[in-house]
Amino acid sequence: MIGNPTNYLFDEVLNGLDPQGIVFFRDFANKAKKDNKAVLFSSHILSEVQNIADRVVIIHKGKILAVKKMEDVINESKRAIKVVISNPDSKLDSLLRKFGEFTKVNNDTFEIKGDINAEEINELLVKSGYKISRIEQIGGLEEYFLNLIKDR
Repeated sequence: MIGNPTNYLFDEVLNGLDPQGIVFFRDFANKAKKDNKAVLFSSHILSEVQNIADRVVIIHKGKILAVKKMEDVINESKRAIKVVISNPDSKLDSLLRKFGEFTKVNNDTFEIKGDINAEEINELLVKSGYKISRIEQIGGLEEYFLNLIKDR
C-alpha cells in the first residue's frame, strides 16, 4: 500500500476483525473505488461482501459457479419477509395473502415470498391490531450462494 498501487488483493481480510476493523476496511474499499482503484478480496462473511462489493465471483469446491454484479445477485436471490407476530389469530392468513405466497414457519412466524416491502407489511399488520415482535428481509448474497451450491 506504500507505493499507492492501482490494484489491491486481500485474502480473508475480514476474518477475525472487530467491528471497527470491518468499518475501516469497508471505508478503505469505498475510497479506493472512488479513486478508480480495484480491490479484490476473498471472504466467507457474505453479509459484508454484500455490503462492500460491486461484483462477486462465487467459487465452490475449486470451481467458479458465477460471476455477477451484486445488484443482479440481489435481484435473483429469493426475496421474502420473515415476520414474527405475538398475537396471531384466524384472520391473519387472509391478511397475509394480500402480499402473496406465504408460509407458516411455526405458530407465530411467517415468511412472505416476493419482492415486497417490510414497511408496508408492518403498517398493515399494526393497523389491523397485530403486535410484531420481529420483521426482517430475507435474501441477498447468502441466500443466492446457498441456492447455487445446493446439490453440488
